[in-house]
Amino acid sequence: MAFVQWNDRMSVGVETIDRQHEQLLELMNRLHEACSDEACNPATIQEAADLFSEYTRHHFATEEQFMDSTSYPEFEEHMEQHMECSMRALDFYGDYLAGGNEVGRDMLDFLKTWLVEHILGTDRKLGLHLRNLSLK
Repeated sequence: MAFVQWNDRMSVGVETIDRQHEQLLELMNRLHEACSDEACNPATIQEAADLFSEYTRHHFATEEQFMDSTSYPEFEEHMEQHMECSMRALDFYGDYLAGGNEVGRDMLDFLKTWLVEHILGTDRKLGLHLRNLSLK
């Protein structure tokens, strides 16, 4: 079973963002698998973490471009959440690099909780804003 599963409740109603969210969850599942594998190959973990991190930056940039181009009223708050997540993930990743071969369960739990809550709360507000603009 997947560590985190996409479902229709997570849809923000904007195809580009929804597809990217699905991809983020898939990459998180890959990272979880790499960390759960008994062999726990550090190179596999590194690759999965790099892919997740790179795609997260791409996704955040996409949302931030939507917000900027539409004068989204909660732009600053949304960006602050992106920065907080990025900084927290870097802290966890730094601990991993300094401490050996194990990615902490705390990091995966944080990323899962943060991403799902962010999608269901903050990103849904952005989705509503973008959908309302397309109706005008």
